[in-house]
Amino acid sequence: MKRIFIVFVVSGMAATSSATIINIPADYPTIQQGIDASSSGDTVLVATGTYYENLIVSNHDIILASNFIFDGNPATIENTVIDGGDVNTVITVDDTSCFTAEIYGLSITNGFWYGNWPDVRGGGIHTGDSIQVKIGNCYIHNNITTGYLSHGGGIYCNSSNSNIFDCVIYNNESTLGPAIAVGDRTNNVLVERCNIFNNACAVSNPAGLSIISISLSSDITISRSVIHHNGGSGIRNYSSSNTSVIHCSIANNSGFGINNIYYDSDIYVLNTISAFNNMGNLYNSDNFFSVAVCEYSDIIDGTGQPWFNEGCIDTDPLFEDTSQNNYYLLGNSPCIDSGDPDSPLDPDGTTADIGALYFDQTTNLEETVELPEYSVLLDNYPNPFNAQTNVTFVLAEQSSVSIAIYNILGQEVECLYDGVKPPGSHTIIWNAGDHPSGIYFAQLKSGDISKNVKMILLK
Repeated sequence: MKRIFIVFVVSGMAATSSATIINIPADYPTIQQGIDASSSGDTVLVATGTYYENLIVSNHDIILASNFIFDGNPATIENTVIDGGDVNTVITVDDTSCFTAEIYGLSITNGFWYGNWPDVRGGGIHTGDSIQVKIGNCYIHNNITTGYLSHGGGIYCNSSNSNIFDCVIYNNESTLGPAIAVGDRTNNVLVERCNIFNNACAVSNPAGLSIISISLSSDITISRSVIHHNGGSGIRNYSSSNTSVIHCSIANNSGFGINNIYYDSDIYVLNTISAFNNMGNLYNSDNFFSVAVCEYSDIIDGTGQPWFNEGCIDTDPLFEDTSQNNYYLLGNSPCIDSGDPDSPLDPDGTTADIGALYFDQTTNLEETVELPEYSVLLDNYPNPFNAQTNVTFVLAEQSSVSIAIYNILGQEVECLYDGVKPPGSHTIIWNAGDHPSGIYFAQLKSGDISKNVKMILLK
């Protein structure tokens, strides 16, 4: 064991820590022994190989990772395998005390759990409440939960303020959420940049069941993820509020693309493609006071639906080759540059595309930019942000100004400013640390003028 100052990068996010690195198997022959020997803030670093273990993580902050955090090589993920042996959940993160667990760069496979509702657990990873969890750059596959209303074959997340990112989740099985199940009363979970395919609901009811199951929770965001060729509906939002689906591609699933059902469910869909799903591409049970709002999205057969709003299109997105699981856009796709013009630009500097995978445009065209006349301009940066952004506005003349923040339901959550400002550029910082992840709008009012800017809070 070595206590050193380490700096590592996981999917572009740098982390720095002064802690002990416990090397497996150099320091301890099993991962569980290394976890048991660790203290708060330590890293249990697992060398490549296959480990037949069912791990319990509890009581203190910990990082469990492969050498991927240092080398960034996907082969390291593939070759660092924790195999549950089909006898229990592979990794259980569960305790009544508050702590943070981070899991990076591992292949998690052959987990198994049998239990009837309400005794539900995940097969690959199970996380309990009072915990904040980060699961990144993992391959989660061939895990099973079974029993009446079993949940979360791949991941069962009952941990608020958690993040699942850059994971490949496939060939998992359960009744609900064979890829990911977000448990009851779980808030502020972000799933981003995941590839989710070939997962299957264990019973043949693809309409009511789903690959990502969100139940009785709030402020859940699914972002930049491709959900395809699964046995069930892509996303099921069940009696859950303030769910956001942003820049996703949901296609070729046996159920609905998005299923927003039961009492008081509300979901906001932005810059998303839902196409070629067997039972329909978006279903909203509005008779149960459920609300769906879609903007700047390609939802096939959505025309005429009450949720089909500004910027939406209803046409073939023209993916490159779905038979080869290729969900990039062809160069003539109607989704290119058709996203919300107020969204952050794509990495190539062009207007946001619709879908999870943007079309990389190369251009040598010289553009002439003509500055418009204005009385009021409004913007914010950074966007997306965590958890602070600068709301900027420019006034052509001295004006009375009010700036308020609204959530996607149109409810005012905070007033940033109400007063008089001189002409010129002004900046007000919005600290959103007390607010959940999701879509917000800053609205500026000055006389008869009203300006809005859409902001994405990602924690």
